[in-house]
Amino acid sequence: MLTFACFLLSTFLGILTIFILLFRNRENCIKCVNKYLILIIIFIISRHLIYTTFFFRDQLIINSTIVKEIDLLIFLYLPILIYYYTITITTSSTKIPKKNFLFLIVPTLSFFVLVLNQFYFNSNTIKFIIFPISIISVLYFSIFTIYLHYKNIWIIKSEVFAINNHIKVIKQWSFFIIGVWVSLLFFFLIMILKGSKLILNSKTEFANLDYIWIFPILWIFFFVYIIAKPEILYGINYLKHINEDIEVNKITFKDIWKIDNTTQPIIHQKDFILYNKISPIISDYIHKIEDMAYNTPVFRNKELTIEDFSSEVRIPVSHLKYLFTFHCLESFSDYKKVIRITDAIKLLETNYIKTNTIESLSQEVGFKSYTTFFTAFKSVTGKSPQEYLR
Repeated sequence: MLTFACFLLSTFLGILTIFILLFRNRENCIKCVNKYLILIIIFIISRHLIYTTFFFRDQLIINSTIVKEIDLLIFLYLPILIYYYTITITTSSTKIPKKNFLFLIVPTLSFFVLVLNQFYFNSNTIKFIIFPISIISVLYFSIFTIYLHYKNIWIIKSEVFAINNHIKVIKQWSFFIIGVWVSLLFFFLIMILKGSKLILNSKTEFANLDYIWIFPILWIFFFVYIIAKPEILYGINYLKHINEDIEVNKITFKDIWKIDNTTQPIIHQKDFILYNKISPIISDYIHKIEDMAYNTPVFRNKELTIEDFSSEVRIPVSHLKYLFTFHCLESFSDYKKVIRITDAIKLLETNYIKTNTIESLSQEVGFKSYTTFFTAFKSVTGKSPQEYLR
């Protein structure tokens, strides 16, 4: 009964997770949904729905050939789907290179050969040839996926507080998803090695009802994590959609602005005076600053100073200086850097580089030299412009 409840609950949470992905994502747009994550979840809830149905009718049917074939299909394809998902969240591209889809050939052929062998040939030789190939394929994609997470997420750091704070959230998600997958892989390999009749023709049953509940429990944790923290679904590229659909009264970099308190103690009398004067309108000021930053080219001015920005945004210089000193975790100089890199990423994703060079891009967004642009780009995104393009 416990096993049935676990499969039923994981199926329900999986369906709920898909609903959240499609209709309640952060940007409120379908284009932000990661299709590979959707496919992973569909694979899982389909398997668990079948298990729930079969388990409700007859527990022994879980050891049937059709259920084992479903498990085998999941086992062969899931690591590749996780690999594709990893590519989309660790690079700037939401598209997988076409050559990478050739990886599907091995699991597809392995699956069909094993199924045909089960029903027509029943050859142990075929089983012992295909089985190691399948295991190697699964392990290869699992190890390579872990490597991508390490290279593109775990060791990434940013000098900018807002970006680094977001990266920490993504790292937590990365460690979690890798932890879940490694745990699933470990238990799955143990079950297979104990003897799938479909593969090894062993006398040992493939599914042991005493511990099969482990799998839905792990996926329940996975779904609950997504439902509880939907912000992790939007990739390491924090700046990717930052320029789109800026809502009224929405603070984009809310992590760097301190509205209700100050970033450091106020000591001087003149700052106390400004505090009393500005506190009621801090939110309005921040909205004006971000609207100017993201919807105008003002930061493309290479010589832009805080005095120039004051004239553009129509906020007194003394008020601006106070804001960046006591209510912002970044200096005005770092804020300029983040906005310019945001601008550069937007141009990169609209194919600016097809007709221009990266050097011209650095000039376009307001940097005085390619060297300063390169340094700023890497400090904000954790990657060089060339790595980002790849």
